[in-house]
Amino acid sequence: MKRPVRIALIVVAVVSLGIAASYPILYRSEREDNNSAMKELARMRDEALSGKGGAGLDAAGPAGTDSGEAGPSGSVSPAGGAVSESGTADGGHEASGGGEQTEEGSAETPGEEQPGEEQPEEEEPEELTIEDLILDYVPGLKWRQTPIPEYEELDAPVLIGGRQAAVDRDKRTGALPYYMKEKVELDETRILPELRPIYMRNKDMVGWLHIPDTVIDYPVVQCQNSDFYLEHDFYGKENNNGQIILDTKCDPYTPSYNLVISGHHMRSGDMFGNLPEYRDKSYWESHRFVEFDHLMERKYYVVIAAFYSADYDEDEEGFRYNADIQYRIDADQWLAEIRASQIYDTGIEAEFGDEFITLTTCDRSRRQDGRFVLILRKIREGEKFS
Repeated sequence: MKRPVRIALIVVAVVSLGIAASYPILYRSEREDNNSAMKELARMRDEALSGKGGAGLDAAGPAGTDSGEAGPSGSVSPAGGAVSESGTADGGHEASGGGEQTEEGSAETPGEEQPGEEQPEEEEPEELTIEDLILDYVPGLKWRQTPIPEYEELDAPVLIGGRQAAVDRDKRTGALPYYMKEKVELDETRILPELRPIYMRNKDMVGWLHIPDTVIDYPVVQCQNSDFYLEHDFYGKENNNGQIILDTKCDPYTPSYNLVISGHHMRSGDMFGNLPEYRDKSYWESHRFVEFDHLMERKYYVVIAAFYSADYDEDEEGFRYNADIQYRIDADQWLAEIRASQIYDTGIEAEFGDEFITLTTCDRSRRQDGRFVLILRKIREGEKFS
């Protein structure tokens, strides 16, 4: 072998060894940087929370009990008691109950016609074509610019795919198709006080996810570039640990019926590295309850299913994340897939109208493109767990 070739091979080998030796150092450094940033953010949150005396899930949790203590916001720890619908800071914006005060001091009931007042003429709804109505019932559409017709305005032949029965049930139960839910926008004046200083550092933040007695205690971010936070930290600095990410299709404030949240499966156990621990029912029994604080509201969830999945191709059968559940028929099919996939039966029911969170991370224990998935359901008002 000629001398120049040998020298080139030696140089390549040295460089390769150098890169291989530096990777663990870089990995360790990035992990330490990310952990330091997360701990600082958690400290900021805890300090603000303790200052407000806010309620949250206790790390130990009163699991196994049959009662809970109400926090100052009116919420009750779900690990053993009932939960109120309101989880907003300081009880949220409460209605006075007596209507709006007039100058004379009497309560004016909203919507009640006052003597001598001329009521504005109601505008006639925009006439919709059959094509418009059909589009309203095609899954995948979230918000439309055209007015949405009332149920009574819909002709039975327009409802496709067996949706007539679903619509009838929804009318009886009050579980509305997603597009009929009142749209909620972020109001920065209503951000929970413990999350405000963190949000001001990065306005891509949409909430905080916490599972007691685990490392999962992180902010959740969302941006239009769904890949950015796969390799960047909370401050936008390159970091292979990434962040906990809400799918771009999801609306965290209205919210979507299913919020899909993903994170890396780090060998260190950080981020969603310990999510696959839920493969054992004994682990689920001691880690059933999850707190996800939306920016404007605290909410508590219970894990209803855990299972292995994969990044399936379109022509493959398997679980679909479905970040855009619109109707009961969509939810029923999705829940059936979950029940067919779950590793064990948690005995916790769920149906259309419930709010869900899907937590997912990579898991290559079964296939190269494998995933591990947790399904959470928002705890219902008055619901108790043994």
